[in-house]
Amino acid sequence: MEQLSIDKKMENLFSKYQQLASSIPDKKFRKYFRLKTLSNLIYHLRDVKNEDQEWVYESISKYIDEFHASLNEMSSEKSIQLYFTHLKKTTSYYDRYLGFAYFTPQVIIFLYAVIAFGLYLFTNPFFSISISLLIVLVIISYYYKKHREKKLYGTFY
Repeated sequence: MEQLSIDKKMENLFSKYQQLASSIPDKKFRKYFRLKTLSNLIYHLRDVKNEDQEWVYESISKYIDEFHASLNEMSSEKSIQLYFTHLKKTTSYYDRYLGFAYFTPQVIIFLYAVIAFGLYLFTNPFFSISISLLIVLVIISYYYKKHREKKLYGTFY
């Protein structure tokens, strides 16, 4: 009986998600809606502990409803405010208990650049290039694995 209930909740959320995704007026604003994050959260709702499923469902549902209501006046600030109001606790839960990973390409690029520059300053160029490539391969393989498992979320992902 409980499994049927969660299936109905997931079906309801996917329906709301598809309605929101199809009604976004301009493609350049799609990042504000965190469509991939929403899709991944809904996809793994069944994996949430039974006692937590209700509040997780409610937070995702309210997030989608408020986004849909303010579709035409969306901005970066409004998007971030809605994220912190409705999804921050949910994504933290998914991160802690379901093995999700936060995805932001800017931080990865910055971290890589700092490491590569530091290695270049203090070691020979061949060694720094080798280690830098190894770091890039590890980072790419980690995020690729999380992407395949649908366990990524992010501020504008």
